Amino acid sequence: MYTVAEAKENLIDGIRVYLLKDMSDNYIMKEVNRLPFYLEGGPGIGKTEVVAQVAEELGIGFVSFSLTHHTRNSLLGLPVIEELQCGKYTEYTMSEIIAKVMEKKEQGYKEGILLLDEFSCVSDSIMPAMLAFLQTKNIGAHSLPEGWVIVLCGNPKEYNKNVRSFDAAVLDRLRKLKVRFEPKVFISYAREKGFHPTICDYLEKHENYVYKCVVNSKEETLVTCRGWENLSHAIYGMEQLDKPISLSLVTQFIRDEKIAAGFLGHYKLNCIGLSRDKIVDLINGNQKYYVKYFEGGSLFSKWNSLEVIAGVIGDKAKELVVLDERRDLAQYFKGYFDTVNNLYQAISNRLAGMGPGNVFGYQDGGDIPRWDKEDVEYKELDEIEERLLYDLIVPVEDDDFYDVEETEMICNQDIMDRLDEIIGETDRSIQLLKLEISGNISNFISFAEDIDEGACSICYRCYQLINENRDILSVAATTRNPDYVRLCKANYGVSA
Repeated sequence: MYTVAEAKENLIDGIRVYLLKDMSDNYIMKEVNRLPFYLEGGPGIGKTEVVAQVAEELGIGFVSFSLTHHTRNSLLGLPVIEELQCGKYTEYTMSEIIAKVMEKKEQGYKEGILLLDEFSCVSDSIMPAMLAFLQTKNIGAHSLPEGWVIVLCGNPKEYNKNVRSFDAAVLDRLRKLKVRFEPKVFISYAREKGFHPTICDYLEKHENYVYKCVVNSKEETLVTCRGWENLSHAIYGMEQLDKPISLSLVTQFIRDEKIAAGFLGHYKLNCIGLSRDKIVDLINGNQKYYVKYFEGGSLFSKWNSLEVIAGVIGDKAKELVVLDERRDLAQYFKGYFDTVNNLYQAISNRLAGMGPGNVFGYQDGGDIPRWDKEDVEYKELDEIEERLLYDLIVPVEDDDFYDVEETEMICNQDIMDRLDEIIGETDRSIQLLKLEISGNISNFISFAEDIDEGACSICYRCYQLINENRDILSVAATTRNPDYVRLCKANYGVSA
C-alpha cells in the first residue's frame, strides 16, 4: 500500500526506466515489457492529479480519458467500407484515444502518458478490446506511438458496486499500485495550489475530515480531495458576487452533514474576525469588549456573528443531551438490576422449597413442584427460569440441586452503589451546566443589544436563533432565564 506521494515517486522512477535509450537512441526495454501501471484507490484522493503532475515533472505529454464516458465506437473507431480488387471489406477509423495521442505527438510530445481512468468499471462491450490494447498497444489497425506509457486508475470494490474483478491473467499484465490517502500530503498540495484559506485552516485542524468515503445501502458519505477543491472554487466565486455561503452550498461538495456544518462554522468565524476562543470569552461575560469589532459594520456581518455565537452556545447545550443519556442509562441499569434481584430471590426461594407465596403462580404450603413441561402454560416460564439461572446467577451444583447459600449474584451491592453515584454526579453536572449556559444566553442577548444601535432586527434575530435551537431553548425555558423572559415580554408581548 502506497501513499499518494509514494505512488508518484514509483511512477516517476518506473516511467524513467521505460524511457531509457541506448547509444543509438533506441529504447532499451522492449515494448512488450513496458507493462501499464494500475493505480487502485478510493475515489477523489488525487490519483488523476498525481499522474498529470508526473507528466509535467518529466516534461512529457499527457492525455486523459475516462473509460466510462466512451462507447465502443468512440473507443475502437467507426466502421467504413473499403474496396479491393477482390471485393469489399470493413475497416475502422482511428480510435479517439489514439487520435488524441497522435495530436499531442504532432505538438512535439514524442513521449507521454496515456491515462485511462475508471478502468475498474469498463463495460463488457469494451473490455475485450481494452485487454488486447493493454497487451499489444494496438486498437484495430492503429498503434500507440512508441514512447507513450499507459497508466490506469480505478477504485476498489467497496467504493463502487459496478467494479469488476480481474483474473490473474489480467493482473499479470499490470503493475498494480494500491494507493492509500495521506491527509498531510493533500493539505500541503491545497496550500500550494491556493485553495481558499479557510479550507486549508479547517483541514489542518481536522485531518480526519479531509477524506471520508462510505457507500453502502444504509449510508452514503463522500468527502474527497476533489470535493474540497471544487468547494474552494465555489467559495471564491460566491465571495466575488458578494453572496453568502450556506450549508446547502457546502453540502453540494462535502456530502457529510457534520463535516459540512463544522466547516461552515469555521468559515463564518473567519468572516466575522473572531476565533472560537474569543467567542467563548464573549459568552462567558466579556461581551462588551467585543462590541468594538462591529462598530460601523454591516447588518449582514452582525447577523452572521449572531449565528456563529449561537452555534457555539448550541454546541455547549448539546453536552446536556450526552449527560441526560448517561443518567438515563444508569437509571435503566439500576432498575434492571433491581428486577434481577427480585427474580433471584424468587428463584432461590423456589429452589429451596420454601415457597413464600404465589411464586410463579404457586400458593403457600408444601414443596413447590417442578414445572410441568408438558403444560403449555408453564413451559415458557420454565425456559425463562433456566435462562435466569445460567445467565444472571452463578449456580453451584450438588447432586442436581442448587446450593442457594453459595450462589453468587452478578448484580452485587457495589454495582448498585456505583450506579447511585453516577446518577448523583450526573444530576449535579446537568444543573451546573444549565446555569452556565443560562448565563451564556444572557451574555448573548446583552451583546445583541449592545451592537443593535437602534436596529431592532438584530435583537429579533437573536430571539429567533434562541427559539430555533431546541437545546438552547430548553435551557432558557427550564432555567426561566430572566433575560430571555424579558426579551419575549418587552419586545414581542409574549411570555417565555
